[in-house]
Amino acid sequence: MIRIDEVVFFESDSRYTRVVYRRDGQDGEALIRTPLKELLAPLDVDAF
Repeated sequence: MIRIDEVVFFESDSRYTRVVYRRDGQDGEALIRTPLKELLAPLDVDAF
Protein backbone atom coordinates (compact mmCIF):
# COMPACT_ATOMS: atom_id res chain seq x y z
CA MET A 1 0.00 0.00 0.00
CA ILE A 2 1.37 3.41 -0.96
CA ARG A 3 0.22 6.39 1.06
CA ILE A 4 -0.77 9.47 -0.92
CA ASP A 5 1.81 11.61 0.91
CA GLU A 6 4.55 9.27 -0.37
CA VAL A 7 3.63 9.74 -4.06
CA VAL A 8 6.08 11.82 -6.09
CA PHE A 9 4.18 11.51 -9.37
CA PHE A 10 1.90 9.35 -11.50
CA GLU A 11 2.64 8.47 -15.12
CA SER A 12 0.29 6.91 -17.65
CA ASP A 13 1.67 3.72 -19.20
CA SER A 14 -0.85 2.32 -21.70
CA ARG A 15 -3.56 0.64 -19.63
CA TYR A 16 -1.59 0.99 -16.40
CA THR A 17 -0.37 3.80 -14.18
CA ARG A 18 3.18 3.98 -12.90
CA VAL A 19 3.39 5.38 -9.37
CA VAL A 20 6.75 6.80 -8.30
CA TYR A 21 7.01 7.25 -4.56
CA ARG A 22 9.50 8.03 -1.80
CA ARG A 23 9.40 6.11 1.48
CA ASP A 24 11.97 6.32 4.27
CA GLY A 25 14.41 8.16 2.01
CA GLN A 26 14.22 5.49 -0.70
CA ASP A 27 12.64 5.87 -4.12
CA GLY A 28 10.32 3.18 -5.40
CA GLU A 29 7.80 2.58 -8.10
CA ALA A 30 4.75 0.44 -8.67
CA LEU A 31 2.66 -0.37 -11.71
CA ILE A 32 -1.06 -0.42 -10.98
CA ARG A 33 -3.97 -1.42 -13.18
CA THR A 34 -6.06 1.65 -12.44
CA PRO A 35 -6.00 4.14 -15.34
CA LEU A 36 -4.70 7.59 -14.49
CA LYS A 37 -7.98 9.33 -15.27
CA GLU A 38 -9.75 7.22 -12.63
CA LEU A 39 -7.16 8.22 -10.04
CA LEU A 40 -7.44 11.94 -10.74
CA ALA A 41 -11.02 12.51 -9.58
CA PRO A 42 -10.52 11.94 -5.83
CA LEU A 43 -7.06 13.58 -5.64
CA ASP A 44 -6.42 17.06 -4.28
CA VAL A 45 -5.73 19.27 -7.32
CA ASP A 46 -3.40 21.49 -5.29
CA ALA A 47 -1.17 18.51 -4.46
CA PHE A 48 -1.03 16.97 -7.95
